[in-house]
Amino acid sequence: MPELSAPNSTITSHTDIVNDKLKEQNAKVEQERFMLELFAFLQRKNDLLLQQQSDQLQTSLKSIAQDCGYQDLPTALNLAKNARGQTALVKALQDQQFGLANTLLNSGARYDEQATAEFDIAIDSERGREALANHTISAPSSYTPSDPKKLHLVKEYGLVLGIEMTSKDGTPSQRAHIGPAYSLMTESVNDYSKSCANQPVKDDFTQIANAFNFTNNVSKFQGSNPTGTPEAGKELSKRIQAGEVTTVPVSCKGHAMGLSFAPVAHDPNKTYLVFTNRGEGAEKSGKFGTQIYEVDKRDITPEFINKMMNGHFKGHSHDDIMSNIQRVTKGKEPVSHIQQSPQKYDNCSIANARSNIQGILLCQEANRKGGFDKVNKDEVKERYKDFSDDMKSKKVQELAKAITKNPGNSDLKALAQGYIDKPGSKFKHHLESAMSEEPSMRRKSP
Repeated sequence: MPELSAPNSTITSHTDIVNDKLKEQNAKVEQERFMLELFAFLQRKNDLLLQQQSDQLQTSLKSIAQDCGYQDLPTALNLAKNARGQTALVKALQDQQFGLANTLLNSGARYDEQATAEFDIAIDSERGREALANHTISAPSSYTPSDPKKLHLVKEYGLVLGIEMTSKDGTPSQRAHIGPAYSLMTESVNDYSKSCANQPVKDDFTQIANAFNFTNNVSKFQGSNPTGTPEAGKELSKRIQAGEVTTVPVSCKGHAMGLSFAPVAHDPNKTYLVFTNRGEGAEKSGKFGTQIYEVDKRDITPEFINKMMNGHFKGHSHDDIMSNIQRVTKGKEPVSHIQQSPQKYDNCSIANARSNIQGILLCQEANRKGGFDKVNKDEVKERYKDFSDDMKSKKVQELAKAITKNPGNSDLKALAQGYIDKPGSKFKHHLESAMSEEPSMRRKSP
């Protein structure tokens, strides 16, 4: 009997696939190695040395690029990305290292859409303003500051629905300032609290909506700057001392997380501190999700709250924020933990504030049941999921209506197609219907 074998074309095809995957993996390894070596070298030097040692610096940087397999330094700076998909320039900007960013620009790094978007967020900080005033860095030639109170159209939909695209004007749908994103969350929670009818969910969300409204009003965010501080810290601290559910927009450099407080039913001197992080920094502990701590109310001072709210604007690191939380929790373990998936998109300003609501709901249910050990976590998760789905469904329907009203808007169409193409998109039928309509069949509203 003749020996059976696969056709050569099939074998070659499989071999090519394996080789392509190996090449891709090796390229990622080299990219990350370049990023690690580059920042390890640059961070050993202060801004003054970076400016003074230009020729020597360029020689060293070129050597690092060539050692990692790049033909020249500009190619490495513009192609290599770290595990988070950031070029060296984007990372330097997020870290508010403006002197370093300027060195990278002088070495051949270029502003692309991602870097320009990062500049817009990073420059809205004390360090950013100082860097501009001192001419440590200059704005990109095509840069237009974003609206400090309102999200760009593509962000309004992209952040909520997890759609990655870029507007025709160059604005990416991900990454956003804290203030406008928090206002969007406030509107969504308000809307759901009015539309849901079942108890105790309605009462729970009424409390949560009240918390978002109060904080949104007193924080007075302009972009990522909470202009209402330090008075906002006093007002929010008073609210926590009074035993009311309270939300606090917490951030570090370039990253927004979730923070809230809920009363402890059996102890008026305590409050639940609910902290959420599904993104940057969570990988250090491996705890992606929400941690709930029982803390002394007296430790939740106006100073503590203002530090949390000013994290990005004052240039605090993630470690700084976590140290402040550890001082308040006194190193104790959480009384409850909600495992939540790591962020898939760069939408921390919405994802973490939204996920934090599940923690508040869990605290409210624990108060009713007499402890976290008596709570059905799956039931609470479903309540949160109903809210999250409602928020997404309504945003999809808004997008469908916007397309019907303005069928020639290429950004709206790209957003819709991006959502339709996402695996597991639950509400895409609304958009499929809007996208399939012929323009001639549409009628203007009277």
